[in-house]
Amino acid sequence: MIYLLDANTVIARLNGDLRVATQLKRLKTEDVALCSPVLAELEYGAWYSQRREENLEKLHRLASGMRFEPFGFGASRHFGRLKATLRRQGINKTDFDLAIAAIALDLGAIVVSDDHAFHDGSIEDLQVENWLDEADFQTSSEST
Repeated sequence: MIYLLDANTVIARLNGDLRVATQLKRLKTEDVALCSPVLAELEYGAWYSQRREENLEKLHRLASGMRFEPFGFGASRHFGRLKATLRRQGINKTDFDLAIAAIALDLGAIVVSDDHAFHDGSIEDLQVENWLDEADFQTSSEST
């Protein structure tokens, strides 16, 4: 199973969050991935921060050791379907959240995020975990 990390999960890891570190330690390196929209968000955050150089270095060090998934053809097809379906239902999500969900659906991956946009159940077949939620953390930790 592939775990596709959202920006808030990566930021928690970069800040030393033990819940995320514990979950990452139990997985094989090839089972954890970053995708292009998440890396773009993280790059922006590092460039905008007061500690730009430090944050860029930490981000690049972490990202260089992780599997990377681009926004490809399959994800593009999922994105178009998702955005049209949700818009018809009156549900608005950011394009980056939809792109992350589309990549996850294309890979059959689990999105790891603390973002409500992924946990609200509006994206059919999207698998989601929250390693920053104590209830999810306890359940995931106990199953290993």
